[in-house]
Amino acid sequence: MKRFTIPILLLVSVFAVAPPPAFSQGTIPSDVAITMTATPSDNLSPGELISFVITATNLGPAAVPVLPMISSQFIDEFDLGPGGSSNCPGIALQVADGKYFFYNLVWDPTITAPLAAGETRVCELKFSLTEAAPEILPFTFGIYESWVDLNEANNSATVILRRGDMAPVTLPMLSPGALMVLLGMLTFMAWIQLRR
Repeated sequence: MKRFTIPILLLVSVFAVAPPPAFSQGTIPSDVAITMTATPSDNLSPGELISFVITATNLGPAAVPVLPMISSQFIDEFDLGPGGSSNCPGIALQVADGKYFFYNLVWDPTITAPLAAGETRVCELKFSLTEAAPEILPFTFGIYESWVDLNEANNSATVILRRGDMAPVTLPMLSPGALMVLLGMLTFMAWIQLRR
């Protein structure tokens, strides 16, 4: 946990640290499509900056006054501190400290003005993986699940991040005694099969 706690203190200039937003549920009067890319996404090393581009496009028919968006939960897989950046008005780090401790990124692209029909807003973020990140890490951004729009099929997007610095997993070697037992079991099973 210490690996992630220190960068969060450095985060204030890049991301606003916010309490959980008051977006409990609502209706969006349009079809909003969410996309996300991550570059690079393969062969990643801890500390290597990843550029995330998130888009929210209003496919119509009406303007969208509020569009609450949230990332998937993370604990210490990301380093949002040194080298990280954001050009998204309204992006914030949400700290959930109830029964479980985790973080989300939250973004409302309508913070400056309603999202007009046909309009796209873009959020660009840069941050890196930490040593605690698993070999394969899905990361999602999308509209709050408790909010409804005209087409729920395009309400979120997921990127798959893959580390390339993980050591290959090797199977432990069996001791000579264990190999003899295994060979004896295989021989016995073969003998039973021949007797049938």
